Amino acid sequence: MTHQNPFSSATVLALFSVCSLSSGLLAAAQDRPAADAIVVSDFLPAGYVRDGSVSYQAELQAALDAAAGTGRQIVFPPMTYLLNSAAGLRVASDMTLWMHGARFVLSPKIREDGQAFRGQAVRNLRFFGGEIIGRNDQWPLGTNVRGIYLTGECRHVRIADMVIRDSSSNGVGVFGADADHTAGDVWLLDTVIDHCCNVYGDYQAPAGELRGPEKGSVREDQGSVAFYFVGDFVVRGCRFEDSRSEGTHFYRCRNGHFTDNRVYRAKMGGY
Repeated sequence: MTHQNPFSSATVLALFSVCSLSSGLLAAAQDRPAADAIVVSDFLPAGYVRDGSVSYQAELQAALDAAAGTGRQIVFPPMTYLLNSAAGLRVASDMTLWMHGARFVLSPKIREDGQAFRGQAVRNLRFFGGEIIGRNDQWPLGTNVRGIYLTGECRHVRIADMVIRDSSSNGVGVFGADADHTAGDVWLLDTVIDHCCNVYGDYQAPAGELRGPEKGSVREDQGSVAFYFVGDFVVRGCRFEDSRSEGTHFYRCRNGHFTDNRVYRAKMGGY
């Protein structure tokens, strides 16, 4: 089904006015997009479809690029967005992405490592709402695709109210470079990460069955949430379910708070 653009900027901003970040978890955050926010549907072609049958990944990237360096917020109206390239969408510093009701579906045809969202040494980055859906039932073993992948000296990152399902690597992975080049002030809040990570076989499995991590994956692909060299982090109010390896994976992290979370049915446990 095709549409003229029902999501004018004014309409979208009015819809988002009903969304709220509860309990004061992000004290400095707004509860709705700014009036001058960039609405990504303004970058889509006339007659675009909303069911995810066509990929507009280049147009979505153009919207993000238009916001980069401006401090303007970005709104993804509620619809299904197909990501057919493992490169995903690049995010930059000083970005706030409003994504309530948006579904980002990664193509089952992906055959290389990647992610839905990618950031390098970003600061003041915020993701609010949205769902990322992988296809680990269709991707070959050893194809490692994350939901959100941030590397380098990232600072002041907030990820809240998201759902991430069926990735073949971390739902959320934040990786500082080393002990001298860490990420910091990273908060993951009220987020569900379900059935993600690489496949990890029991070391005592019968002969002929997988023992240890699947070929082509590495230690960093384990964990529904994986933080490496991250300081001053908060993981709160989240649910990590049915991980295909570890429920959580924290390595060389300091001053972290992991509270009011639930970790269920992870293949290897967590922490």
